[in-house]
Amino acid sequence: MEETIEFYGFRGNIIFPDQVTLFSLGFENKSKDKNQVFKNFFEDLKENGRVDSEYQTRRYYLIFINQYDSIVHCQLARERISDKYEMTEEKIVGTKDKDYPFINVFIELETQKFLIEYKSTIFENYSTCGDVIQNIMNKYLKAIDATIDINQIIEEQEFWNFFENDNEVKNLNFSLTVPNLFDASNDATNFLNDARDNVGASNVSLNFSNSE
Repeated sequence: MEETIEFYGFRGNIIFPDQVTLFSLGFENKSKDKNQVFKNFFEDLKENGRVDSEYQTRRYYLIFINQYDSIVHCQLARERISDKYEMTEEKIVGTKDKDYPFINVFIELETQKFLIEYKSTIFENYSTCGDVIQNIMNKYLKAIDATIDINQIIEEQEFWNFFENDNEVKNLNFSLTVPNLFDASNDATNFLNDARDNVGASNVSLNFSNSE
């Protein structure tokens, strides 16, 4: 019997809110320099073997498995602690038992894309996986005043499905981050790059409203 493995796509975007810090590190505010920061994380992960962080009271581990050219294979494990009771000759003794259920994660270094395996027995909501990895990476990036946003890649048709049953949308807000991806090329990307070049903005908020 064949096993079906389900993956979801995510994309990471490095952000430097303080451009002075970026320049002081020898980087310019360019895609290739931010991408190098992204790659540096996985170079260190490869060297150290694993990193961990606590997210919503639970501890998670990102573990390096292998690298194939520009694709990195990792495992994302969740520490699970349960009560265990053992019988001795005299009495029953309570102890703690640990195990580490995991999912597979594949990262494409050049485009900063993630393929994250979905297992409902480990993560009820697949978007939580992206949040956990984001939390782990931000713990590392904090040392250089950088952050990463990891968002799910969805198709345009899925976006409009949110409005199918809403005939009176009166207000819509977008919070957009200046991209640092080599394969991002569209009107929205050009608009954000212009905002960065003209006024130094790394984040742009757009509000569409209908007064009626």
